[in-house]
Amino acid sequence: MKKIITIFLSITLISSTSDKKEKVDQLFKDWNSNNTPGAAVAIVKDGKILYSKGYGIANLEYDISITPNSIFHIASVSKQFTVFSILLLESQGKLSLDDDIRKYIPEMPDFEKKITLKHLASHTSGLRDQWNLLSMGGWRMDDVITKEHILKLVGKQKELNFNPGDEYLYCNTGFTLLAEVVARISNMSFAEFTKANIFKPLKMNNTLFYDDHQKIVKNRVYSYYSSPDNQEVIKTLKDIKNDIIINGSSFAENAVLYSQDPESSENGGKYTLYKNKPRMVKEFRDVAFSLLESEISEPFETRYGWHIIKVDKIRGQELDIRHILLIPDSKIFKKSVLNYANVGATSLFTSVNDLSLWAMNFSKMNIGNSSIINKMNKPALLNDGEEFGGALGQFIGNYKGLKEIQHGGADAGYRSFLTRFPDQDFAVIVFSNSAEFDAGGLAHKIVDIYLEDKIESEENIKDIKNNSSSKSTIVDKNILKSYEGSFELQPGFIIKISYKENKLFAQATGQQMVSLMPTSDTEFIVKGVEAKIVFIADKDNIINKLKLYQGGQINDAPRVKEFDLSSVNIEEFSGEFYSDELSTTYSLKVEDGYLISKHVRLSDFRLSPLSKDVFQGSVWFFGQVEFVRNKMKTITGFKVSNGRVRNLHFKKIN
Repeated sequence: MKKIITIFLSITLISSTSDKKEKVDQLFKDWNSNNTPGAAVAIVKDGKILYSKGYGIANLEYDISITPNSIFHIASVSKQFTVFSILLLESQGKLSLDDDIRKYIPEMPDFEKKITLKHLASHTSGLRDQWNLLSMGGWRMDDVITKEHILKLVGKQKELNFNPGDEYLYCNTGFTLLAEVVARISNMSFAEFTKANIFKPLKMNNTLFYDDHQKIVKNRVYSYYSSPDNQEVIKTLKDIKNDIIINGSSFAENAVLYSQDPESSENGGKYTLYKNKPRMVKEFRDVAFSLLESEISEPFETRYGWHIIKVDKIRGQELDIRHILLIPDSKIFKKSVLNYANVGATSLFTSVNDLSLWAMNFSKMNIGNSSIINKMNKPALLNDGEEFGGALGQFIGNYKGLKEIQHGGADAGYRSFLTRFPDQDFAVIVFSNSAEFDAGGLAHKIVDIYLEDKIESEENIKDIKNNSSSKSTIVDKNILKSYEGSFELQPGFIIKISYKENKLFAQATGQQMVSLMPTSDTEFIVKGVEAKIVFIADKDNIINKLKLYQGGQINDAPRVKEFDLSSVNIEEFSGEFYSDELSTTYSLKVEDGYLISKHVRLSDFRLSPLSKDVFQGSVWFFGQVEFVRNKMKTITGFKVSNGRVRNLHFKKIN
């Protein structure tokens, strides 16, 4: 009887394990294809790999499949290896986390404030981020970017974003510097140090820090992004145009039937444009004002999709037009090129099977010791003693009632996520080579499968993502209208709230408009996004800010006062502006009523006025531009902020 029970239990366990693997495979079914990028996954429990598998294609040009041993660039998941290396040296008495960075890299600028290695490892240094600086300086992210490039650029900075330790602000620069500290102390390259002290002892034979963009790595995965397949919508628009011209069908009726412009499709695609009052994007206006009365344009593209325009009436500087917008829904894949030759913040090449050995080391400790592991897993503190969810090279939080330590990564089309649950000795690793892939989301779905008996039920979780009790309610339209306006989440990053047909909509800078579902008079779920918005009134019951709840963080966005744009003399802001910190020049010129920024290496982009002397850029790295005047009210320069860079100064030189 005992033998029968043992056999029965074994069969049950095998069946349960098989069911879980099948559920994981189901999660990745859309990526398990012979003609798309894909993913790799590894699931680790109690020092063993429970399951690892590859899905999709590693190289679309040669039809090479992804396996658990395929080597991915894993971007910011690299940072924990940099921290571990620093802590290894500290355990050997060769440095201290409390040391000033200038002790090891004396060419760093003296900001007259001590920046410690601990500040660098916890994103609290106040340093400006290297990627933002490079982008502002005219670099493309697919350029060859070396350690030397970054160190020279960081060495020219004159200001910090904030006093070290006062705030948390994600900063890649700190980890590039930490890797350089390891190299200078050890007299080895960072790649050599980590190979000798981490990868070789752990038998991570398919892992390396990639510090040479020309190096050949066998079994390497290449990354991709999807791009709209425009040919289908171009053909459709041409067919509509021919039907109107040849068969006499109505442009307005076609707009009602086919246009995907929510603002104009119901009225037959009708708009009125004024030459001296810019409306619509420049490409749209250029085409519209080039047409004769009753003429229909050829299909053309804007950032919203593909259009055709018909001019109904020309009245001097005024046009009555109709248009049809089509948005491509089919996609093709293109290469997402990466040429990094810098390490520390990024550039770890590894497989899911190899990274499993690293995940196991947090409990097995084949290298390092409990002191190192405890320091890595300990929450970091700000100067005021507050925690912010960060640790050294990792983030610490709670997932459905369980302690979680995790980090994700994203460079080019690579996406990666390593999450660990130390109390359950459980880890999930997910890599992908597609820019659209949600590695963190898929990893957590795997956690739900394997730790189903450990996690809290959905009903008990108060996270906005899983708040099943959130039901829509009806809010008076006058209350909804009181929320209309612009709210500034970060310098240059605006959330615009609009009211249409008894509904609220939100549109963040550079993003699509999304609808808001009310759960009370002041709280709204952001549809399609794991986020919540709460409107806050002042003592006079005037809405003066909103709070955004997203990703476990709460951020205030004060209301931006409405501004009369017609009062802005755009010509006043033109000129040449130079930054010594970036060694680069931007030329601002007025074209067709818009202030256009030009750079020798970048595409032109627009600066739009937000308030007096403050403009918003149409590209992410010029989020907010604040012009500076002297005592004579003459413009002498401007300061640029973009989230991870604050108040970088440009001087007017012409």
